[in-house]
Amino acid sequence: MLEFFKKMFTADFMPHGHCMAWQPEVLWLHVGADALIALSYYSIPVALYYFVRKRTDLRYKWVFTMFAVFILSCGSNHIIDIWTLWDPVYRFEGSMKMITAFASLATAVAIWFVIPEALKLPSPARLEVANQELTREIEIREEAQRELKKAYQEADRLVLERTEHLEAANRKLQQEIADREKIEKDLRESENQVRQILSSLPNAIILVDRQGKISRLNPMTEQIFQYSREELVGQPLRTLIPARLREKHARHEADFQREPSQRVMGEYLDLFALRKNGEEFPVEVGLNPVVLGKESFILASVVDISDRKAVENKLKEKSQALARSNAELEQFAYIASHDLQEPLRKLTSFSELLEKNLSGELLDKNAKYLAFISASASRMRELIRDLLNFSRIDKQEDRLVPTPVGDLVKETMGDLSKLIEENQAEIMVGPLPRVPCVPHMLKQVFQNLISNALKFRTESPPVIEIGAIEKARFWEFFVKDNGIGIEAQYADKVFELFKRLHSRFEHPGTGIGLAICKKVIEYHKGEIRLESEPGLGATFIFTIPKGGVAG
Repeated sequence: MLEFFKKMFTADFMPHGHCMAWQPEVLWLHVGADALIALSYYSIPVALYYFVRKRTDLRYKWVFTMFAVFILSCGSNHIIDIWTLWDPVYRFEGSMKMITAFASLATAVAIWFVIPEALKLPSPARLEVANQELTREIEIREEAQRELKKAYQEADRLVLERTEHLEAANRKLQQEIADREKIEKDLRESENQVRQILSSLPNAIILVDRQGKISRLNPMTEQIFQYSREELVGQPLRTLIPARLREKHARHEADFQREPSQRVMGEYLDLFALRKNGEEFPVEVGLNPVVLGKESFILASVVDISDRKAVENKLKEKSQALARSNAELEQFAYIASHDLQEPLRKLTSFSELLEKNLSGELLDKNAKYLAFISASASRMRELIRDLLNFSRIDKQEDRLVPTPVGDLVKETMGDLSKLIEENQAEIMVGPLPRVPCVPHMLKQVFQNLISNALKFRTESPPVIEIGAIEKARFWEFFVKDNGIGIEAQYADKVFELFKRLHSRFEHPGTGIGLAICKKVIEYHKGEIRLESEPGLGATFIFTIPKGGVAG
């Protein structure tokens, strides 16, 4: 995959123009057609942008954006088609087509989510009916005003002295009409806003009256409970509650009616609701008292937490499995430390006794077999020891102690002095800080990393550099060598348990050392990584927090 991106713009294929035998009429026909198509495609997003800027009342501007991206991608493909006539960058062409495919797929999927909402918008026919009704109402009012005006004129003719009172009454009536119209308009706008908000909420919203019956609900309620609005409105709320819980629900509802207050239910106890098909599912419920007009209601917000409960159950199962695994690991550690090591010690001891007592009497072949037995027993003891060390890291109860890391490195070099001398290694140690750690565990990390640097050496004498760099919240340590190195693709695999990149005969070891290093560093809440290239050595980098948190 990396090679693919490196060759993204490499022209290692035959140009498309070659397929057209470089005939000018065919070549320029394709160039002209693709150019015109691309120009057309590019102009469409501009038009969409202009349309969206002018129509500020659009609800789904993001849909226009997705169409613009999709069309822009299509136009770019035609530009690339012109490019590949002379320059065969087919990898880039394919990548651009894949981007277009994703944009096309996303747009196609998104439009299906928008269609239901778009269908809910009033149709032109409904708007026309509303306009006609409004026109009739205006005509009726105008007719009433004309009749009223005639009455005023007749009254003026009959009773001139009452003209002033009638005019005042007329002005008052007109003001009342205007006020009422304004109130009705504001009420309609408010209801529309509330309806839009409720429709867009991801939770089921249910309005319950004081008799416990459902008064209103939002579309999500229909989706979650699988009832239609007509089926639920006017029904008691217990319809949505399992039969086994209805008695308890009645008590909770009575308590809430006595002391209405905002509260969340389901945080510390399990609540269940009932779908139309009889299926129970876990929920969380938020309750709020509301007053609409002169009536009091309960506003219930219901969240379906089935997915969250499934995740929690899986997590619980994994925790139980992990607990069982840890118990089995502790049992294995006990067996390994007692029952397995004892026969291995006897096997090693008796092998050494046989080798000593039969010295000079054994055939070379038998002596070689005996040496194999002794070496295998030693490797097994070493493997069991490393496994025990690995399994005990998480069980450590040692407290973190501020420790001079330089002293740990000196002790490690002293322990490995014979191996360092045999390899004629040069070790350069820079200034090292004092950090909170478990000293013997951090010492084991340096011992494993230095041993690795000596083990995986080249023909040249090993040169090892140890140092530290201070960061904001942690210290970054490094152990760098000039050894054989490894390929970058194996940089993470070397920290896996029993992961070996070389045979035991090329480089001896149990394959657990770097896994122990990783576990120790993670125990200290740090991270460890490897940077290396074949033939250029390796650099192990790990961090230790300054705050001193472990476990």
